[in-house]
Amino acid sequence: MKKQIILLITVSIFSCSYNIKYYRESIPKNRLDVNLTGNTALIRTLHADIFVKHIDKDLEKSVQNSFCFRSDDNTQAQDTFIIDEIPLDIFLIIIKNRTNKPISDINSSIFYEKKSLSPLSPELIKDEKIYPDYNGINLEKIGQYRRILTTFSEIEKVNFDKDTSLYKFKTLLPNDAIMFFNAYKTAFRNKDDYKLKISYTQENIKKVIDFDFTYFEYRTDSAEYMEHLKKTEKEKEKNLWL
Repeated sequence: MKKQIILLITVSIFSCSYNIKYYRESIPKNRLDVNLTGNTALIRTLHADIFVKHIDKDLEKSVQNSFCFRSDDNTQAQDTFIIDEIPLDIFLIIIKNRTNKPISDINSSIFYEKKSLSPLSPELIKDEKIYPDYNGINLEKIGQYRRILTTFSEIEKVNFDKDTSLYKFKTLLPNDAIMFFNAYKTAFRNKDDYKLKISYTQENIKKVIDFDFTYFEYRTDSAEYMEHLKKTEKEKEKNLWL
């Protein structure tokens, strides 16, 4: 009888822990050179406007509902994209060239615990068997440059199919604005700080712009998470103009 009770308790504990989900989010830090709109950070340089945002549930839905990011079979994306169990941190990056000269060699990296992390390629994600969890999403497509065809006030309301188009140039031409996603496999702990660095080259001079972020992790069954949701609803992004 004791063995049966112990077995039952063990199974129950395992089942409960198996169903626990976590909501992961990175919040940009406020600085004198950073303009924050909700959880989107903007830095204006002499050459470019650079927007960065860690993908969240609202932006996730926009990605899932976009045909331009779906797999070739047009399979409907599932709710497992990015959030909860998936060990990836994905950033939306938008760059607008403010000059009359092209910008090239656009890259991003994460600096964390004295190490520099490069974004994952779709091939590497497939090799690590993460790809099947992104049902219906073509990871190569979300990493491609897309030209922004219009201004918009909230990133989550962008219609990626209508408001963007595939950008086939390797350099960012004068006055053009492009967007793309970069994915990272990280090992952040709750309330860790890190930097997201964006680099580019203009006239053979390399520029590096960095953003400070703090990583947060919430159990979805916690009071802290529910409070976070309420706070997020009150701080919906407004007036993010390109």
